[in-house]
Amino acid sequence: MSAELILQTRGLSVRYGQIRALESAHITVRSGEIVSVIGANGAGKSTLLGAIMGSLPPAGVATGEVLYRGQTLGVTPPEHRISEGLALVPEKRELFASMTIEENLMLGGYVRRHEGRSALRQSMEEIYEIFPRLQERRKQAAGTMSGGERQMLVLGRALMSKPRLLMLDEPSLGLAPLVMNEVFKVIARLRDTGVATLLIEQNSRAALQVSDRAYVLELGQTTVEGTAAEVAANPRVIEAYLGHRH
Repeated sequence: MSAELILQTRGLSVRYGQIRALESAHITVRSGEIVSVIGANGAGKSTLLGAIMGSLPPAGVATGEVLYRGQTLGVTPPEHRISEGLALVPEKRELFASMTIEENLMLGGYVRRHEGRSALRQSMEEIYEIFPRLQERRKQAAGTMSGGERQMLVLGRALMSKPRLLMLDEPSLGLAPLVMNEVFKVIARLRDTGVATLLIEQNSRAALQVSDRAYVLELGQTTVEGTAAEVAANPRVIEAYLGHRH
């Protein structure tokens, strides 16, 4: 039995006036799958996530289709998409700095408040299993955390909503190599939870190592696609994004 098709884009295009930020991009992600989208700065990667999440800036006009679990999302607002099981972790890692780690996590579960406090507590314990460091510091103010800890918290907060589709925008940005490796290990573990993960990442090599499949986005168009191994072995991808191993 094949995994459920969680996300599919068809002819997804975004314009800002005369500027084409995305042109007929096609992406599919299945449950329990990690799919990465790699490309240079300005290739349209963050625009792709904004279009899927319904959170483009006012000047952005999207055309084409975004299908979530077989249903077109149309013009539904981001809040509705979150309640349906989509979650986006933006690159800015915005947290409520004066609130504790635990309070930030609880806010992540707000869309599930109807399930009751005990269900949210259970989810929090699961987050602490994935991120032991967050449990150690759960009473600490989020604003006092390091960059790596902040990334773990924003990931944990997104997982509190029990998403079916988790979208990560540049999770390794600004992190030291050791911390980045730790974050990617966590991303790899998400596969076991059954969540579908769409990973936008500047560090192409790290993204391909953790992914099942991958797309290359160039000037707003998907130009290369395949298994992560196929994309990593593509001579054009090696030349443009991976460099040569020494």
